Amino acid sequence: MEKTDEEVKAAYNVARRIAKSVMRSRTTAGMAYEDFVQEGVLAWLQGQSIYYGMIDAFRKQAALSPYSYGVKGIAEPEILSFDEELDSNKDDESSRLDTLLDAEKILKRIQAIPNDILQFALLGYLYFGMSLREIAGVLEKSHEWVRTYLVEPELKKIREEFQC
Repeated sequence: MEKTDEEVKAAYNVARRIAKSVMRSRTTAGMAYEDFVQEGVLAWLQGQSIYYGMIDAFRKQAALSPYSYGVKGIAEPEILSFDEELDSNKDDESSRLDTLLDAEKILKRIQAIPNDILQFALLGYLYFGMSLREIAGVLEKSHEWVRTYLVEPELKKIREEFQC
């Protein structure tokens, strides 16, 4: 499905904020900030999670060389794929088309919010499927704070506005 300019801009905003969090929380030798942003947006364009795309890129970059495994005898770590989880969550195409128009209106409504942190929380939660804990980790707050002060009040306003 073709992505609109607004969706791509929103994805880049979310990816930049997540990349800052990833760069703070991990030693990322060999990967720059923009590398994480690009990996996250690329994963999103392929229908995957931005956050897991970045973590997967970090995992691949941080892997030891074949020399370390073969010659030095270091045991190869077990690598798990996030794709299996994503494949089980795919919706039927017809149900997606029913909600496409409403989702576009809600996306535009969220993008009109001037507060960047609130906009990030709502986009991450509603549009990119991040959990409250993942959003809280990026914002360095508790998930209860994110739910109580960011997500729930604005969701209430959106429900009233769109009569959901």
